[in-house]
Amino acid sequence: MKNLLYVDDDQSMRALIALVLGKHYLLKLANDGCVALHALESHPFDLVISDINMPNMDGLQLLTAIRAHPQYRHLPVLLMSAETDELIKQQCKQLGATGWISKPFNPEKLLKAIEKVLTPPAD
Repeated sequence: MKNLLYVDDDQSMRALIALVLGKHYLLKLANDGCVALHALESHPFDLVISDINMPNMDGLQLLTAIRAHPQYRHLPVLLMSAETDELIKQQCKQLGATGWISKPFNPEKLLKAIEKVLTPPAD
């Protein structure tokens, strides 16, 4: 079973994600980017899904830290946010985000997006 790390400061979103993804993946939850980086150091993950707007370390700072670390440089990172600003989406892409998921999210679409990211390309 694949290991996912979900990062969001909103307790209700973490609970909702746990309900949706907990049946399909081993799931670790973090409430900000600092906690997420600590979790990455102690456990291997196949994918990180992070909110953008959080205290202490936001999703863009987390993404930057992940891409700067040699061990995590190629780790897929999906950013999930209610932000609609195209400049923020472009910034995420420039920083190396694997993809973008809009809030509120559709559970089926979220599962398909995760599956797509975690499935290696066919030869």
